[in-house]
Amino acid sequence: MRRISDAVQITIYLHSELSATHASHGVSHEDYDQYSAYCTRRLSRLRHGKPVKRELLHCRQYKNSLSTKLDENGKDTLSTSKAKHAYRAIDMNNIPSDVLSTHDNYFMEPLYCAERCWAQSMSVKAIETNGVSSSSDAFGGGGGDPKKDWSPGKIRAHSIKRLRKAVKFATLLESLTISTKASPTSEEDLNGGDTMEDGAQEKKAQPPVDEHTQMEAKAYASWMRGNLALEQNHWQSACNEYQTALTLCESLASNIGGSTSKVEEGSADDVGNDLQQLELFDFFTTRAQNVIAPLLRYCHYELQVCVHIMCSLFS
Repeated sequence: MRRISDAVQITIYLHSELSATHASHGVSHEDYDQYSAYCTRRLSRLRHGKPVKRELLHCRQYKNSLSTKLDENGKDTLSTSKAKHAYRAIDMNNIPSDVLSTHDNYFMEPLYCAERCWAQSMSVKAIETNGVSSSSDAFGGGGGDPKKDWSPGKIRAHSIKRLRKAVKFATLLESLTISTKASPTSEEDLNGGDTMEDGAQEKKAQPPVDEHTQMEAKAYASWMRGNLALEQNHWQSACNEYQTALTLCESLASNIGGSTSKVEEGSADDVGNDLQQLELFDFFTTRAQNVIAPLLRYCHYELQVCVHIMCSLFS
């Protein structure tokens, strides 16, 4: 097993990945059902990757994996079925940091889980606002969408439920990027047996990803939590979350801008890397100014209206 000192932090450009995915799978023209279907297919490919399927597949075949949920006694929470592919619950927080740093699928899996829930919420919200679904049925296809017959209250409740689940996965992604869980030191620990000694439990591994990826994950999670608070009309919470996401995006843009200026002053060996850094700088700047800032201004306005109404009632 690899030692903690030998672990290597990886870099994942989460927002750049999502930007390319949104542009090519329906989000640009508000076809959220298409994007949700793509996320389902992408999740299947991510979970079946050979290096990661032991920790990500929900089948009993890998019941002794590090990611299996454990009960209070430290035993697997498996169903009573003895079938090879029976369902098994997974808790990714049990995966050690040095294992997480071996492949980016460990971080893409909760990311696309959150994206699928967000797309489903936006699809239901489109029915609430426009009265039609974003699927192909709304453009003359056969069949029908049962959600079109839902009441406005049921549509809103379902949209909030999907957003709440998206926040759960986004928070999981954020926690994985800063995970410092050390690896078990014996085969008994790998099989859910005796616990590690006190000295081994105190050891901490370094995070599996670098600081840039941690900031991107935190910005994404804050943006998703702000969306949930906005949908629930919790204006103060939405302001706080959107402000955090805005600050992080501006910080990411400034860090990338500083690194590109240093490279331009030097030898500029890798032109492709410079171009990627400039694209990231433009992306984070645009996202901060055109996506998050308008939402933050709207929440500030609604918060001021609420304060004005409360003052007029008690004056």
